[in-house]
Amino acid sequence: MVFFEYQRYISRQREKTEVLQEKINNSVSEQDSVNSRRELENINKEVQKYVGSLVEKNQNLFAGKFLLAMKEVTPPTLKPGIDSTDIDPLYQVKYIKDHYWDYFDLSDVRMLRTPFYEDKLKNYLDNWVYPVPDSIFKEVDYLMEQSRADTLLFKYMLITLFNHYARSKYVGMDAVYLYIGERYYIPEAWWADKKFLTELEERIRKQSPLLIGKVAPDLQLVRVDADHFRIAEKDTAIKNDPYVGEFFTLHSIPAKYLVLYFWEPECGHCKTVIPKLYEIYEKHKGNGLQVIAVNILGYPKKSMWVDFVNRHHLYDWINAWNPYNIEPSYREVYKVESSNILYMLDEDKKIIIKHVGPEQVEEIIEKGR
Repeated sequence: MVFFEYQRYISRQREKTEVLQEKINNSVSEQDSVNSRRELENINKEVQKYVGSLVEKNQNLFAGKFLLAMKEVTPPTLKPGIDSTDIDPLYQVKYIKDHYWDYFDLSDVRMLRTPFYEDKLKNYLDNWVYPVPDSIFKEVDYLMEQSRADTLLFKYMLITLFNHYARSKYVGMDAVYLYIGERYYIPEAWWADKKFLTELEERIRKQSPLLIGKVAPDLQLVRVDADHFRIAEKDTAIKNDPYVGEFFTLHSIPAKYLVLYFWEPECGHCKTVIPKLYEIYEKHKGNGLQVIAVNILGYPKKSMWVDFVNRHHLYDWINAWNPYNIEPSYREVYKVESSNILYMLDEDKKIIIKHVGPEQVEEIIEKGR
C-alpha cells in the first residue's frame, strides 16, 4: 500500500516535470525559462520532502527501507566564508565513497530481489573502489561480512565478487581474484563442485608467486650471443644447430629494470612488439634497463629465430631460449601458454608490472629517473 501510494505520487510529479521541461525547451523568453526552472526545482524539493516523510513514517516496513535505499548520497555544501583552498579538492568524491552505503542495507536479503541491488554493487566496485589490491581486499572483506546475515545473500555476494575480479582487465587484479578464492571460495563455497575447488586451489598455488610485488621465480635459460646469429646467417648447419649458448639464471642478471619477454617469430603481435621493445631498450639501457627476450619456439624452428634476430639486428640485449627442456620449465613457472607475455622486474627481481606493452615499460622507467 505504501509503495503503491509512492508510485501514484511520483507519477503525478513526473507529469508536471514533463510539462515544465517542455516549456523550458520552447521558451520564448529568458524569463519564461527561469520561471519554469524555478518551478522544476520546487517540485524536486517537494518530492525529496515527501519521500523523506514517507520513509520516516514507514521505517519499520520494507517499503520504507526500499524507498530509503533509492536515496542518493549528497555531500554537504560548504559553509559561507570557508576558504576553498583549505578544502581537499576530492572531498566530495571521498564523502560519497565513505557514505555510499548509508541508506542501503547490504545485509537485508530482501534488497537482493529489488531491481537495483546488483547495479548499485557493481557501480561501487567499478567507480568508487580505488583500483589497488590492498584497498580492494578491505572492501571485499566488508562486503562479505555484510552478506553473512543470510546464506542466499552470502552466496550471491561471493559469486559476484569472485567473477567480477576474475574477469577484470585491469593489471594486478588477479591478486584480488586469488585473495577471494583462497580466503572465501575454497573454505566457504559449500555449493561449489569439488573438482572446481581442486582446480582453483591449484591455480592459486601456481599464480600466487607471479603477483605484482612478489620476487619473480628464478629460471635457468640458455643465452645465445650476437656472434652466433651473425655467423649463422650464412651457414645453414650453424643456423639449425641447437647445441649453442651458455646457461644462466634470471636472478644472476644485474639490472635496475629487467624485462622478461616470452615471444616467438611466428607470433603476429610479437612481430610488432619486439622492434618497439628493442627501440626502448636501446634508448634506456643507460638508465639500467636490461631485456631477456625468450624465444619459446623449439629447436626444430631455430632458423626462424636466427633470421628474425638478424633481420631486426637484435644483438645487444639477451637473446635466450630453452632448447633442452630445462626444469623447471618457464612454461610451467610463468604460465606461458602462448607468446607475447611480458614481465618487468626491479633490481631486487620483484615484479613491478606484467602483461603490458613496451609503452608501459618506458613509462615506468621515465617516472623512475
